[in-house]
Amino acid sequence: MSDNPYKRFYDSKWNFKDHSMKELVHGLHPYPAMMMPLIARTMFQKYGKKNQTVFLDPYVGSGTTLVEAQLYGAQRAIGIDLNPLAVLISRTKTEEINLLDVKKTIDEFDDYIKNVGNVVAPVFSIRDSWFNERVIDELAKIKNFVMKIDNPTTLDFFKLSFSEVVRASSETRNGEFKLYRMSKKSLINFNPQPIELFKEIIYRNFEILKNVHYEKKTKIEIYNENVIDIYKHDDLLESVDLIITSPPYGDSHL
Repeated sequence: MSDNPYKRFYDSKWNFKDHSMKELVHGLHPYPAMMMPLIARTMFQKYGKKNQTVFLDPYVGSGTTLVEAQLYGAQRAIGIDLNPLAVLISRTKTEEINLLDVKKTIDEFDDYIKNVGNVVAPVFSIRDSWFNERVIDELAKIKNFVMKIDNPTTLDFFKLSFSEVVRASSETRNGEFKLYRMSKKSLINFNPQPIELFKEIIYRNFEILKNVHYEKKTKIEIYNENVIDIYKHDDLLESVDLIITSPPYGDSHL
């Protein structure tokens, strides 16, 4: 007989299956196992201290909780993650982005593509295992354009959009956290168009940002670190009064 006094039960109030995962800026970039935004929103409403809330997500992922902290109006929100992509997504979702500069840069992309010549593609060990020659060439041209952007937040916007294009253009199975190659049968009909896809994504993301309106008064801090190093941030453990997080994947190792 078990000594555990706790029993599992189903609470329908936490069933948000009919709600969107992509409202606000949550749809800017796909990410595996994203937290349902309304879970975080409900937790803030139930346990937050209004504009006195100091919040921590030690496994911040795509920044769902940080966005919800901003929406709630927390005083300070801290996110930690080992994954540099997670940090980029979280930062882009929560920073102030100059939409006029983004739109100007979007308009410049068409002229760039029409006139760009050959671009030297980055070389890395497994490149040719995941991308065909044409895709490598198109991705190199996009990257060349993106990395010449001066404005830091505009650069984040385009790097975020480019990240999605890279994944969608690679010969990996979609919907997977880890990298699994497509089957030979699937590759027969796989014909990605990175430049056209990039155009679609930057316009989509621009529209998402244009249609989101809430004050970003929360002080956001994002660290690309292992959470076990949190002790070097002396003030965090003393000041944080709310933690909401989705733990790491069960088969992932520190």
